[in-house]
Amino acid sequence: MLMRTIHNRMPVILDNHAADDWMNPTEADPLSLKRLLIPAPDDVLLAQPASPLANSVKNDGPELLVAT
Repeated sequence: MLMRTIHNRMPVILDNHAADDWMNPTEADPLSLKRLLIPAPDDVLLAQPASPLANSVKNDGPELLVAT
């Protein structure tokens, strides 16, 4: 799995329908939403180096995508 080499947790990637379910404040059984927590297929993820500037929320801009 692509993310395993970067971090020990996997991001949740939801399609529009699943996102609606996830954000539904009237969900009667919130624990049922665990079914949505599955690893994303590697073919939908892309890993690329980022600048150390990306480590601060004070920075924003395309220069964050340029590895140094």
